[in-house]
Amino acid sequence: MSSKQSTTNQDEKDIEEELSVLFRTSLHNTVFDVMSKMKGWSETDSDVNWDINWADVGWMRDNYDKLQMEDHQVGRLPIYII
Repeated sequence: MSSKQSTTNQDEKDIEEELSVLFRTSLHNTVFDVMSKMKGWSETDSDVNWDINWADVGWMRDNYDKLQMEDHQVGRLPIYII
């Protein structure tokens, strides 16, 4: 293995160790099982401090039906699929 490959592998390991994803879900089923077993992922009870919130339709309606965005805000938020 060359020195360059060794450095690249170490860099990838460092990134994996630093990866931390906070998730929130009210669904304690397969969704919760999968997310809780992923390396670097941990559940949070916070209402505002989370990276991913896997929510059901009821939660979305309760929290976002009254939200109105300005024209310049629509479509500006990135969506990340992991």
